[in-house]
Order: sequence, then C-alpha cells, then structure tokens
Amino acid sequence: MMPVMLRQKIRLGFAGLLVMLVVVGLLGWQGLRVQGAAAGHSDAVVRVMLTSLANFRAEVGNLRRFEKDMLINAGLGDAGKVKEYRGKWEDSVKAAEAQLNVLGSADPMLQGDADKLKQQADQFRGLLSAYAGGMRGVADGMGAGGGPESAV
Repeated sequence: MMPVMLRQKIRLGFAGLLVMLVVVGLLGWQGLRVQGAAAGHSDAVVRVMLTSLANFRAEVGNLRRFEKDMLINAGLGDAGKVKEYRGKWEDSVKAAEAQLNVLGSADPMLQGDADKLKQQADQFRGLLSAYAGGMRGVADGMGAGGGPESAV
C-alpha cells in the first residue's frame, strides 16, 4: 500500500466537508418545505375559522334586524310583512347555526384552540337555541292576531 500524500488527504477532507455541507443543506431545505406547508395549512384553517366567525356575527346582526322589523310591522298591523320578516329571521337562524357548525368542526391543526372553539360553538349554539325559542314564541303571539304587546 502506498502512502497517501498530504495533498490527497487535504482534497479528500475538503470533498468530505463538501458532501456534508450538501447533505445538511438538502435536509434544511426539506425541513423548510415541510414547515412552510404546515404554516400554509394553519393559515388556511385560521382564515376559514375567522371567516365563519365573521359570518356568524353578521347573521346575529341580521337576526336582530329582522326581529325589529317583525315587531315594528306587527305594531303597524301589517301581517304580510311580519310573515316576510319571520321567514328572513328563520333563514338567518339556520345560517347562524351553519356557521356554528363550521366553528365547531375546528381543525385539530389548531391544537389546544380547537377544543376551545368547539366549546364556545356549543355554548353559542345553546344561547342561539334559547333565543330562537323565545323569539318564536313572540312571533307566534304576533301571528295570532295581536300586536307585539300581545306576545309578551
């Protein structure tokens, strides 16, 4: 076996370092791609949840508006308008419940926040149900021929 010259040892050492540098660089690149994909998914999930929450808030606003319109038109004795706004109010209840279903099905990607969102959606669902039941009673009283004061 021939002795290895110093020049060859240095070349082999640099070649080994270059290979290690390339391997570390490729592993880093792969890690960045995986983290980027995870962050993109997390952003998409958060965007869906925030959109759903904003839509829920808008539907609750619609509920209040249609409730007010039912009461005003009942006071004016316009049964047709009361029926129209009751239909719109019922549609808004369904839309709000649908948004709560989206919030309640939070992606596990949100980790601990998913459970919190599900609990809050269930709480909102219970409150919405209680409100809808009460308002349906008032609207039914208005539909029986009396004004808003007869339903109270």
